[in-house]
Amino acid sequence: MWLLNSWFFKLRYHKLPFIIDNICQTFQSDCRADIKKDFEKITARYPHTLTRLKLKDAKEKMHATYTSIVGKRVTLTHPIFTANEVEKLKTNRKIYLLVLGLLLFFEAILYSSMGTLLIPRKIQEFIGVEWLFGFAFALIFVAALHFSYKNLWTFVEAKHIIETDSLDKKELKRFHPNLALSLIILFLFIVTNIATGYIRAVIFDPSSGSSDPLMETIKGPLLIFSIIATFMVALVMALLEKDISEKSEKYKIYKNWAKQQRERKEYNTEIRRALQRCNEVMRAHIEKYWNLLKDVQRVLKREVDEEHRDIYKAFRNQLSDHTLDLSTIDAQTYRKFSPVAATSFELFRYGVESNPSLQAQLDELRESIAEIEKFEDSFVTKEDNEPIARSEISQQQSQEKPNENDL
Repeated sequence: MWLLNSWFFKLRYHKLPFIIDNICQTFQSDCRADIKKDFEKITARYPHTLTRLKLKDAKEKMHATYTSIVGKRVTLTHPIFTANEVEKLKTNRKIYLLVLGLLLFFEAILYSSMGTLLIPRKIQEFIGVEWLFGFAFALIFVAALHFSYKNLWTFVEAKHIIETDSLDKKELKRFHPNLALSLIILFLFIVTNIATGYIRAVIFDPSSGSSDPLMETIKGPLLIFSIIATFMVALVMALLEKDISEKSEKYKIYKNWAKQQRERKEYNTEIRRALQRCNEVMRAHIEKYWNLLKDVQRVLKREVDEEHRDIYKAFRNQLSDHTLDLSTIDAQTYRKFSPVAATSFELFRYGVESNPSLQAQLDELRESIAEIEKFEDSFVTKEDNEPIARSEISQQQSQEKPNENDL
C-alpha cells in the first residue's frame, strides 16, 4: 500500500518546480503547530507554579526577621541551625520528655501517699483514687516547675541580650514579676517535696514502728536519698529546659522555613522539568518532520527544486569555503537560504525554532529558572559555606544532525 501511495504522490507532484520548498515550509508549519500544542500541555501548571513561588518569596522575607524576647527585631541568616544542632536539639527534647515523665512518676508516688490524709474515707473506697490524687498533684507541680524554669532562663537570656546590645536596663524590669513568681514556685516545690517526703517516711512507712535498730538507722538516709533523687531529676530538667527554652521558638521558625524550602524545591524542579520537556518535545518533533521530508525527497528523487539550484550551489560553496557556520545561523542567513532549507537540518531546524511564539514560551521558562538559580546561588549553607547544589538542566538543544540516507 505504501508503494502505491508513494507512486501516486510522485506521479502527481514530481513535475512541480517548487515542490520541495513548498513541502519543506508545510512541514515546518505543521511542526510548529504540534510543538505549540505540546507546549500548552506541558506548561498548563506553570502560572500556578509561578504564583506559588512568589508566595514563597514573601514567606522567605517573613522568616528573615525575628523578634527577640526584649522586643528587638533581629535579622536571621538561614538556616538558623546546622544539621548536627538540629539533631542535638531533637535528642535533648526526647531526653527532656523522658525526664519529665520520670519526675511526674516520682511525684505521683510521693503525693499518692498523702491521699489518705486529704481524701474523704468514702471516696478512698474506690480503687486507684490515691494514685489519681497523686498524679493530679504531680501534674500541677511539674507544670508549675516547667513554668518556673522557663521564666528563669528567659530572664537570664533577656539580661544577656540587654548587656550585650547595650540596651536600657529598664527593659529588664518587665521580667521581674515572672522571675519573682518563678522563685516562689521553686521555693514551694522544695519545701513541699521535703515535707511530703518526711511525712511519708515517718508516718506512712511500715518500718516506722519497727524496733529493728538497722531500719531505724537507715530511715534517715533513705529519706534524704528519696528527696535528693527527686531534686536531681528536677535539676536535669532545669538544664535541659535552658537549651530548649532558648531555641524552641527559633526551631519552630527553622522547621517552617525548611518546609517552605522543600516546597520551593518541588516548584523549582517542576519549572526546570517543564523547560527540559519542552526542549525534548521540540527536538523530537523537528527530527520527526525532518525524517518525513527526507522520505519525500527519496520518493521524488529530488533534493532541491530546479529553480533553486543556484541558491543551493552558493550554499554549498560557502560551506566548503568555511564562510558559513551552520551552528550560528541568524535571521538574515536563513532568509537567504530558506528555499534550500530541505537540504540542511540546521536550516530546517532554525525555521522551526525561530518562531516568536515558541521562543516567547521558552524564554519565559528560562527567565524563571534564571531567577531560581540566582536565589539558590545567593543562599549559602551555614555548615560548609558552599552554595546549595542544584540540578543543571541544559538549555542547549542537540546540535547533532540525524543520519540521512543518500537520495
